[in-house]
Amino acid sequence: MAMMEYPAQIITDTVTKSVTPTPELEFQLPEIAQAFAEVDKAFLDNPEQYLKSLETSLFKFRSSEGSEVACSLLYGPESKQDELLVIFAPFADRDPKSSAAKMSGYITNEAKVRLVSKELFAPNSWSQTTKSAAIFDLLGALGKNIPVLTIYGPVPSHAYSFKERKQI
Repeated sequence: MAMMEYPAQIITDTVTKSVTPTPELEFQLPEIAQAFAEVDKAFLDNPEQYLKSLETSLFKFRSSEGSEVACSLLYGPESKQDELLVIFAPFADRDPKSSAAKMSGYITNEAKVRLVSKELFAPNSWSQTTKSAAIFDLLGALGKNIPVLTIYGPVPSHAYSFKERKQI
């Protein structure tokens, strides 16, 4: 079986945070342009509602050792019940540290963002959640409909030496 070669670059629009489907990308994945458009639309139409749906996917449980484990489960009415994509987000990634409403205000600049605002809104803490959502949404747009479970920070940073972490 021949391996598919993907384009060396994927171009993104830094203003809208959307992917630009190039002819090379469309040639390799003909349905990808429509899929990305669907994924972008959900966020662009109503950022606060989109972030709220991500916020409701968050939950925590206690491990057998008693530590709290933060997770996110993204699924929908069309999601497959016999499949699950599990994403481990080790080390620095954690669940979001600000609300959907605050983050929406930060994104739309309604909050008059200043340097000190970055600590208050914690936009970087949404990174893994939005990455997982992009994967879930793209799978849905491609008709795969696989739910996505993200486990945040399952390995404490002190569990490995710096050298061991570099190898992972």
